[in-house]
Amino acid sequence: MLELPCPEQQNGERSKPLLTLDRALASEDQIWNARMPENPTEPALTKNARQYYEASRQNYIDRLIEIRKWDRRLVLIRLGLFSSAGTAFFLAVSGAPGSVFWYVLGGILVVAFVVAARADERNAEQRAEAKWLKTWHEMSLARIDRHWKYVREFEVQLPESDRDVANDLDLFGHASLFQLLNRAWTPRGRATLARWLVHPAKAGEISLRNSAVEQLADEQSLRERLALLGGVLSDSLAGPEAMIAWAGAPAWYAPHRWLIVLTRTLSILMISLLIGWAVTGMQSMAIGIVAVVGANLIVCIGWNGAIHSVFDQVSGRHREVCQYGVIFQLLLSRPFSSPKLVQLRSVIENHEHGPIHAMTILARIMSLASLRHAGLLSLLHIVLQLTILWDFHICRLLDSWKGRYGRYVEDWFDSLGQLESLASLAALKHDNPDWCFPEIDAKDPIIRANQLGHPLLSDRQRVRNDVSVGPPGTVLLITGSNMSGKSTLLRAIGVNVALAQAGGPVCATRFRIPPVTLATSIRVRDSLEEGVSYFLAELRQLKRIVDRAVTYQTHSDRTLLYLLDEILQGTNSKERHIAVCQVVAHLVECGAIGAITTHDLDLATSPDLQQSIRPVHFRETLHEDADQTMTFDYQLREGIASTTNALKLLALVGLRKNA
Repeated sequence: MLELPCPEQQNGERSKPLLTLDRALASEDQIWNARMPENPTEPALTKNARQYYEASRQNYIDRLIEIRKWDRRLVLIRLGLFSSAGTAFFLAVSGAPGSVFWYVLGGILVVAFVVAARADERNAEQRAEAKWLKTWHEMSLARIDRHWKYVREFEVQLPESDRDVANDLDLFGHASLFQLLNRAWTPRGRATLARWLVHPAKAGEISLRNSAVEQLADEQSLRERLALLGGVLSDSLAGPEAMIAWAGAPAWYAPHRWLIVLTRTLSILMISLLIGWAVTGMQSMAIGIVAVVGANLIVCIGWNGAIHSVFDQVSGRHREVCQYGVIFQLLLSRPFSSPKLVQLRSVIENHEHGPIHAMTILARIMSLASLRHAGLLSLLHIVLQLTILWDFHICRLLDSWKGRYGRYVEDWFDSLGQLESLASLAALKHDNPDWCFPEIDAKDPIIRANQLGHPLLSDRQRVRNDVSVGPPGTVLLITGSNMSGKSTLLRAIGVNVALAQAGGPVCATRFRIPPVTLATSIRVRDSLEEGVSYFLAELRQLKRIVDRAVTYQTHSDRTLLYLLDEILQGTNSKERHIAVCQVVAHLVECGAIGAITTHDLDLATSPDLQQSIRPVHFRETLHEDADQTMTFDYQLREGIASTTNALKLLALVGLRKNA
């Protein structure tokens, strides 16, 4: 039975094992209607995507109802055919009149039973497909509403150098950009998408990806089919990497030329002796056969372990190989006009060294290699091994396949991983048609964003603002009271920059940036184990940012973009003011561009920074009602904040000063 990953990932959990479709459907149907409330205030553009997913989900529910009806009918049909065939054979055997008729009728009924059984298998396949696609559309709805616990979460391993930015901007993990984007179900696809998010592409590559994403955004059926075919591979931890490693490793059998000559000689000799014995019946032929079997047994004992270790590397991947072959065939079935997609397709459709023909051949070889594990057929394997050294010839076929196709395998899967990543970005564009593609301009060192919003907030929560960061020699100083939106704005800038340089659409009506490298200090963690205080941890992080700024001072192709949130809180206010001034002044001097949030309003008038500061702020509104409530409009305004709310918040939570 086809299996799929369970989409009901809870907060903080790692990916769960595969869940059978029957169990997945039972659990989903019980909770889905309660977990997806209507959102009548959604903007019209999002409603289009919502209506598509809701209609598609309902379509697959209707299909499941029809398939279940056929399930019940087929059970009755098979039961009737089985009992009727049994009755017919009983009458024939018991000597009833017209026994020949009963034998013929029984045979016809057996054939009909086999046909019905095959129809039941096809029905089961259709049921599994409908269930998975129903789940896929439900997860798409959950993404629109940012209901994170209903979207499957995959763990991503990152190098230490990429973790600070990824953690500060929620690029990975629960309620992250990766969780919002990822429609890649193969391990290579997920790894490619993760790499794109942390390693910015060059301007030309970004443009190529934008074009591909725009075309794939309209290829909804292709993306759904790709997700369906990739779903059964999603929990394959080794994924194509193990196959790539095997295909690129040196051949095992080919270097042992004497062993090749010996096994071929023994096999030819055995075949000749068997033919001779069958034709002549001479006893000498029989003796020769026994002698060759003995020699074969010695060869098997000496080399059996090495041969089987080769088989073990590939025999367990027969199902994956077949599935990947189908995926590659799917990609060739669609015409592409985008240069990026045409380039990826050209790798796959290479007739001489393409994956479709190669995967078909490899699947056949693997079927022959798995004969030793094929139940009763394993007895046939023993006979073939003792007579013609079967495993050695299969190993020779595997070496031949590696010699012909091995050097191309990584290119195949790299193309597939890129296509899945592009499809993930395309789904984001499909769901958010009002989002724009970025403009990458190396000649303009200013980030200019119109109606910028945070991609991880739903449309009903998101507030958009016009923002600009830069040019070099300036710093955007964001002030405002607690909870007013300062940190969210920082993350909105950073996440959209990461998304833009990965090749995807951004949450803005216009987004123009130079090529940048992100550096952040937003979430700082101390470490009891290493004896590192919060203040020291933050100093280390700031030191890394300053060092990168010095390095990028001589970079001609990229600018450092820093995002700093309330830095150096672990010291007294006087020393903190001096230290922050020194850090920011150094970054400004190095030509980096960036934004910093602070409650220290005196930074704007500091002699060291006064010429560089561009102040903006958020504000709150205190309502003079019975509850003394406070609201925020999250709108960015020019200048320094003129209000504070710390004491008001103390009062609102009941921490008033006693009279």
